[in-house]
Amino acid sequence: MQIKVWLKENEDPKYRAFSLKLLPSVSNLIGVRLPLLRKKAKELAKTEIWREFLQKADESWFEEIMLKGFVIGQAEMSDEERLKWIAWFVPKINNWSVCDSFCNSLKFTKKNQAVVWQFLLPYFQKKEPYAVRFAVVMLLNYYLDEIYLLHALELLRTVDCSDYYVKMAVAWALSTAYVKNSDQVWPYFDERIYSSDVLQKTYQKIIESNRISIEQRFKIQEKRAALNRKKVH
Repeated sequence: MQIKVWLKENEDPKYRAFSLKLLPSVSNLIGVRLPLLRKKAKELAKTEIWREFLQKADESWFEEIMLKGFVIGQAEMSDEERLKWIAWFVPKINNWSVCDSFCNSLKFTKKNQAVVWQFLLPYFQKKEPYAVRFAVVMLLNYYLDEIYLLHALELLRTVDCSDYYVKMAVAWALSTAYVKNSDQVWPYFDERIYSSDVLQKTYQKIIESNRISIEQRFKIQEKRAALNRKKVH
């Protein structure tokens, strides 16, 4: 398959240096840009050996793992088989970049919400932080609509947010949900529902958004200020 040769031909030292700053826990990154990886994955997914690639190709480099995630999202297969490959891949996730990019590639979820929802439920209670983050990011990508929003908010309450990357994913999900439907999400901004730490991160993300009104920004700033006062006292 000569994947390593292709990756070395497309490595970008400047991009590697930039990426390593964002991924402090990653050291096996050589610096191939994501659009190139997606394009290569699309080519691999159209071959007859994509299953062999997933099973046998090396995983010593960050980009090799990312490629496998993209192939799972793009290859032609039944929904049942794709879910099996997803379950196979999730334990390989060990950083937020692979996690979030993988979730973004699973577009088939849009047409299979009910089935994938049931598949995801156990992951919210996993002990492995990136398995939990995977479930949360899938939720924020595909389940913040009218049908699933309230179910999603309730489910997020059950997540153990002691890990930084899980906590940030939950805050990201809550802030995205608020931007999409502030009226339904506002009542959930309560310390009896979500921890003050999660809410602080959520408020920060909302305030940074360009998709909220001045009135919404003011209300969120008041909420954050109230939380800060409680911390002081």
